[in-house]
Amino acid sequence: MHAAAVVLFALTYIVFAFGKVPGTRIDRPTAAFAGAVLMIAVGAITPRQALESIDFNTIILLFAM
Repeated sequence: MHAAAVVLFALTYIVFAFGKVPGTRIDRPTAAFAGAVLMIAVGAITPRQALESIDFNTIILLFAM
């Protein structure tokens, strides 16, 4: 397992726990997106794996609500 992936996951999870990063405009959705992009950037997952991990049924449900 990549050490960078563990650190990125932990930082993202901390933002989820607190809701936002004080003094910045980084909130949960921003942290999720940045975490996903950085996981690809550091090579923890491939772009193909990232695309395959998206549950499009859930995305459609959320947009339909």
